[in-house]
Amino acid sequence: MTSHVNVNGPEPLGLVPEPPGRDPNDPDAPPPIVAHRLDFARLGLPEYKHKFAMVIDNVFTPDDCARYLAKVQSQKAWEPAGVGASVTAKTVDASYRHSSRILFDDEALAGEMFQKLRPYLDEIAYLGLTQPSVHPRVRLVGLNPRLRFLKYEPGQFFHTHCDGTYSSSDQTQTSYFTLQLYLAAPNLQGGATRFWKMADPGSDKRKTRPGMPPLRTWVDVEPRIGRALIFEQRGLAHSGERVVEGVKLTVRTDFMFEAWGGE
Repeated sequence: MTSHVNVNGPEPLGLVPEPPGRDPNDPDAPPPIVAHRLDFARLGLPEYKHKFAMVIDNVFTPDDCARYLAKVQSQKAWEPAGVGASVTAKTVDASYRHSSRILFDDEALAGEMFQKLRPYLDEIAYLGLTQPSVHPRVRLVGLNPRLRFLKYEPGQFFHTHCDGTYSSSDQTQTSYFTLQLYLAAPNLQGGATRFWKMADPGSDKRKTRPGMPPLRTWVDVEPRIGRALIFEQRGLAHSGERVVEGVKLTVRTDFMFEAWGGE
């Protein structure tokens, strides 16, 4: 049986922990699933202390990841990734975003991914329940079926940005969090998802308490096969760092929310 472990507390050496491996005493058992909440204050980015980011390791198996890639690559070809305000109004700017992508609409695949992740998402299942809140009163309903498969080859990158929100065509659902699922990283060097300090956070937000780690300029989440990175879309500056060697393959989509009037 797969064990489920929730890890909270200080990160060793201020780093995001590596995914746990198989139990050497039970090598046939799958590695444990670990959900790790990023504590930005402890990581040295205190201006993000109220922002949500989580890494979930081993919830997607290497076979899952290979199956997702095989499905999309058998049906569509890679094209240059664009930048812009909307899906239909994008331009290619390789000086800012240099990678390839496949846009793939698949409700069943998005539903499968969501069901694997949902047991670890209670913290963001309902938003806007406390006052004051930066979010309206909404509840988590699923993943955006528009899946963006991304490929980064040596020398490719995505410079610092914040993710935009996505609204459904009928405007009943809106996104507030991103899913970045790392599908493959053969012989990869570089390519981390890097959270950067605010450009101008204000002096009050860049303070640490006695005993806290030193301030940092960035925090890296390394690509690991089957690793899911979930984070707030608004106000979390991040980049896809340059790939030095190997190929990074990921799928990115959005967690969708709808208005909710319950207690």
